[in-house]
Amino acid sequence: MADHYRSQRRVPRMAALAALAALFVAGCGVTMTTTTPAGAAASATATASSSGTPGGVTKYATGCPEATQSVTWPSAPTVIVTSHMNNGTVSVKVGQTVEVDLPFGHAYQLMPGTSGSVLRLDAPAGYGDAAKQACVWHFTATQAGGAQLTYTVGPVCIGHEQCPQYLGTFRINVSVSG
Repeated sequence: MADHYRSQRRVPRMAALAALAALFVAGCGVTMTTTTPAGAAASATATASSSGTPGGVTKYATGCPEATQSVTWPSAPTVIVTSHMNNGTVSVKVGQTVEVDLPFGHAYQLMPGTSGSVLRLDAPAGYGDAAKQACVWHFTATQAGGAQLTYTVGPVCIGHEQCPQYLGTFRINVSVSG
């Protein structure tokens, strides 16, 4: 009888812990100010592919923090980082660019302050690219040094469907030389 009573008390505790975890994940949104240098503006055309998501894990079915867009940068990125490079290191020179392409299917958020003053996050940031089937972040190296870009990776939850509970990270180290 005592074991039955204890297990009944655990259910509300587990539900409360699950609710707290869901609020934590939902609160992982990042507000960042991004800039694109004068004369080097990317052109972007947004296409609507959003899905409202109760709980705030992601508002787009792709998992990207921004809408799917067709973006043309002034020049091709110097280095393209993909999910297979997790915990790896890439090297660029000041003025060169790094593009991070993470595949559709997970909700991604760039953690604040991870690029430091070594990399500038260019706008638009975290947009979906239909041709690449990826969420894209574009950075320009502004000074010599090192930075670690860290993204949270979670589930894409649409509507009222049951959502898997996981949270991971993707990291890439960037070394910038003068």
